[in-house]
Amino acid sequence: MTLIADNPEAPHLKRWTKQEYQSLREKGFVHGQQTFLYRGELVDKTAEGELVPKLWTKSEYIEKVEKGFLSKQRVILFRGELIEMPSMSALHINGVKKLGYWLHAEFRPEFEVRMQLPFEAFDQTLPEPDGGIFTREQDRRTPLPNSAMLLVEVSESSLELDREMALDYAASQVQEYWIVNVRDRQVEIYRNSIADLKSVTGFRYSSHRIATESEVISSLANPAVELAISDLLKIG
Repeated sequence: MTLIADNPEAPHLKRWTKQEYQSLREKGFVHGQQTFLYRGELVDKTAEGELVPKLWTKSEYIEKVEKGFLSKQRVILFRGELIEMPSMSALHINGVKKLGYWLHAEFRPEFEVRMQLPFEAFDQTLPEPDGGIFTREQDRRTPLPNSAMLLVEVSESSLELDREMALDYAASQVQEYWIVNVRDRQVEIYRNSIADLKSVTGFRYSSHRIATESEVISSLANPAVELAISDLLKIG
């Protein structure tokens, strides 16, 4: 897996059942001579005989979803790997709810707001950010938006993955990216995408700061609209 987490509740490579694997073979998504089910994971064998996680393209991922695979599962495509996301806790649900209230109240109708919908990020990555602000042109792009004014992830057990995703969003020229860390009660703000040959995606955000619960923040999309972090994290 691209990211290895010791926490069993953190995002992890999708685990496949024998029935799911057989169904994939019957539909032609995998071929037994190349892709194997090994201890619950789909693996390919390299020329040297090494077993490595099977990598998927965006088109393969979208086709599986449209044909009913991965339904009712919280799975995203991250750098070619299918990642199972943890179930949302009460803290996560509350944060997404408060985020949605704020985005819809303050940014429509000037901008389009999308909540937990697929986004076409850099290379073979298709996340579903918890919230985002888009121009109408960005929102109407087919099949999916591939740039945004602001993307936001409400994060708890997925914090490591969400931080790594900043590199993919920077490569996608997302103007601004927030991580709402509900456990530490703070917001990580990433801005100003720049090229960086040392980055796995070739880009990174040059500006990164942590805003604490006592602060008021605003988005580059409309600096006049302010958000008290304490309100975003308020329970109920």
